[in-house]
Amino acid sequence: MDGEDAYPRVGYGPEDLKPDHEWIATALRFKKPDGTWGELVDLKGDRGDIGPQGPSPFGLSGNDAYYTAGKVGMGTISPTEKLHVIGKVKG
Repeated sequence: MDGEDAYPRVGYGPEDLKPDHEWIATALRFKKPDGTWGELVDLKGDRGDIGPQGPSPFGLSGNDAYYTAGKVGMGTISPTEKLHVIGKVKG
């Protein structure tokens, strides 16, 4: 077997065509058709640099946040009032 047929795709075809695989923490490797294990690949990867802070429509005053330019929705993406809350509010 070579090319695409060498590694049957997971999720396609009968169960017995799914390749053997092994997880080690966040790394994954597959068993090759010859019975040896492939390279262990860490799927988590390294953490990248933190980018610059983007603009926010909210202002801050001490520990309080405020918004004066329109409507605010919680639990909705289309608020119809200045403050539109869907769900329970606890004080």
